[in-house]
Amino acid sequence: MQPSGIPTRDIGTATSAPGNIGLGSGQLPLFWFADPDPTYNPLTVDYDRDIRLVTPASPAVNNSTDIRHFVRRGGKLIFYHGLSDSGPPWPYTLKYFRDVARKYGGEKHAADFMKLYLVPNMGHCSGNTATDQFDMLTPMVNWIENGIAPDEIVATGSRFPATVGPYAGFGTSTRSRPLCAYPKTLRYGGSGDISQASSYVCVSPEREHHGHHEHDDDHGDHDDHDRGRD
Repeated sequence: MQPSGIPTRDIGTATSAPGNIGLGSGQLPLFWFADPDPTYNPLTVDYDRDIRLVTPASPAVNNSTDIRHFVRRGGKLIFYHGLSDSGPPWPYTLKYFRDVARKYGGEKHAADFMKLYLVPNMGHCSGNTATDQFDMLTPMVNWIENGIAPDEIVATGSRFPATVGPYAGFGTSTRSRPLCAYPKTLRYGGSGDISQASSYVCVSPEREHHGHHEHDDDHGDHDDHDRGRD
């Protein structure tokens, strides 16, 4: 769980400016300007004079899903987002991912060039009682150089309580879990140490749907949920 209240990066401290000022505004001259200018000070922006410097063609401005040139060149994308991120909310990342997928023939076709990993209970890039330690670079290199697309990526976390039970604050125990490529979700395999990634499997929506159907014919809402994906 994230701490209560407003994150310090949004309000700063008595001796430091909010972190989001530097994080967000620092992108302005590098990614939003028609001609990038790393010497520009975004904290002195003049809206009457400087907005003309911003290019409408920048994906950072228009949230464009048109990445055909990137895809044609063999580009690959790996997104990840913590499900307890108190900064940018994960549904925005999921929406963009699904909008791009829809533009390129659906999630199964888009899986040829992009993957999304939603990390349970992880905060902004890391943090919380979560498996927030993982390597996305090696799978990316293997995908580009060897043509092997990533699927499950094993992650670890070292803030888990030593015993299973009600949440009682951070601990020092280490656990591992597979991170599942969306739309797959993580499920316990039914046996094995709950602290080990080998005890879990990533389940596709179709498999999960059929499994529920076999045990309970009353859950008719799964069909509507699956159809809503694309």
